Amino acid sequence: MNIFIIGTEGSGKTVLLAMLCRYVATERNDIVLEPMDYAASQYVATALTALDKGDWPPSTRQAELRQLQWRFGLRGAPLSEIAISDSAGQDLRPILLQDDVASLTDQQRAIRQQIDEAQVLVYLVDLNGFLDSSDQTLLNERAWLFKTFLTRPAWRGKRRLVVLSKADLYKDLLSAQDQQENENVMVRDLIKRHLPKNYTLDHLVDGEASVSFLAVASVKTRTIILENGEPHRFPAHPLKPIGIGKLIDAVCVELAKNQNTASPSPTSGKVIGDEISGYEIGCFIGMVIGMIIGGFIGGGSDWLQGVGYGGVIGGVIGGVIGGVIGK
Repeated sequence: MNIFIIGTEGSGKTVLLAMLCRYVATERNDIVLEPMDYAASQYVATALTALDKGDWPPSTRQAELRQLQWRFGLRGAPLSEIAISDSAGQDLRPILLQDDVASLTDQQRAIRQQIDEAQVLVYLVDLNGFLDSSDQTLLNERAWLFKTFLTRPAWRGKRRLVVLSKADLYKDLLSAQDQQENENVMVRDLIKRHLPKNYTLDHLVDGEASVSFLAVASVKTRTIILENGEPHRFPAHPLKPIGIGKLIDAVCVELAKNQNTASPSPTSGKVIGDEISGYEIGCFIGMVIGMIIGGFIGGGSDWLQGVGYGGVIGGVIGGVIGGVIGK
């Protein structure tokens, strides 16, 4: 199963992937999430080193695509291979917004193909980026990126998760909601209220029933006022996430669905697993019946000989009939 995480620069893709690994290793004994190669393990190690020092890890550079391979699944069960692709937010704009794939570069087309082929798409919504942006061009791009994610026809058949990143900034707003509402509704309504109104995004959010909404903070943050008077957010220690468990559970549900879809279905005349054909079953049943009938016909001292002849003849006839049924 392939997952592709979509998000603009600064939305938290790198931190999310790193903290997913730490969370599974420390909190989820029922789940296995392990890197398959050195590149993926080093990616996580670099990010966690920065976070442990109280700083943010370096974002994926522009024009760089990271293809991270993992094994993922329930502990004790067969593990699935999952490819998580990470690319810079700046690179995603033309890849997502351009309808004419032929106009993209070779690398951009490769990334677009990965998105199109993924079974699960995760979109990180950084509301803070929407609210703080005074650049109308940037605001327009971010709005259209989200709109494209919700409306592109080729993606509507996929499992799509909209993840409100940096959820610790909106903890009070989320907790103020009616506690009878589930998280999906609460997060969806919060996003609707804070998106730009001139792009009909709130209407689109309501119209996409196949999209689920989650709130995640990969790490809780602390705010420091810099010398110039501007606030700056840093990772708070100890590193504690919010909502990552629910994100993992949502992916596990999709993993189970994909495994069930990929499993072969039983066909007429075949028992999956033992692979006993209708021909073999017919031979066996016919042989038993033939042995019984042959024994009665042979009778007396010839009973065993009758059983043998009857078994052979009955087995052949039964095998032919069973073979026809098993096709």
